[in-house]
Amino acid sequence: MYPINLLLDNCPCLIIGGGNVAFQKAKGLLAANAVVTVLAPEICPQLQNLVQAGQIIWQQRPYTPGAEAGYTLLLCCAGDSTANAAAAKAALARGQLVNVCDKPEESNWTTPSVIRRGPLLCTISTNGQAPAFSRWLRLHWEEKLTPAYGEWIERLAAIRAEAQSSLTSSQARQAFWRQALTDDIMALVAEGDQAAAEALLRQKLQHFCEEVQHENH
Repeated sequence: MYPINLLLDNCPCLIIGGGNVAFQKAKGLLAANAVVTVLAPEICPQLQNLVQAGQIIWQQRPYTPGAEAGYTLLLCCAGDSTANAAAAKAALARGQLVNVCDKPEESNWTTPSVIRRGPLLCTISTNGQAPAFSRWLRLHWEEKLTPAYGEWIERLAAIRAEAQSSLTSSQARQAFWRQALTDDIMALVAEGDQAAAEALLRQKLQHFCEEVQHENH
């Protein structure tokens, strides 16, 4: 298994199946800004709400060969295992990304447990061997990874841009970031004091830039 984060902005993705599992998968794809189509004769109320809100497309029919064509990614989670297997086989032959939710052996990728905090995305996988353990780890770490960490990333992005402007060499930038995020700064982040953490990090950046300038002279 090789870990990878897919950028699915505006990419067409197909979900085969209309139950609660399909709804959960649709939510994840929507969070990734994908264009989501659900293929199923019937769909659950939660998916109907997404259709009515214009967030997903519903093709109200069962799977037929060729329905998978044109999609970047395919999720097979219908109650009909025969339809799932047929769709997966056809999509794999086309070189598409395919996941059969309850049969990783029929897939070329698997879905990890996910924790989202704004731009922060953490995933946990057991390579399909122990999904219950993945869920337990996710629940355990969800308590520790508060929304404050997602907010902190946005502040870090601004400081990173300043560091790129102030430190012209990649070696200097790497040296700064290797020692920048110390425990005292991250403790402030965990406590929700983003402003204090940002101020302390900016002080470190200024001091580091002054040291680099002194060395160059």
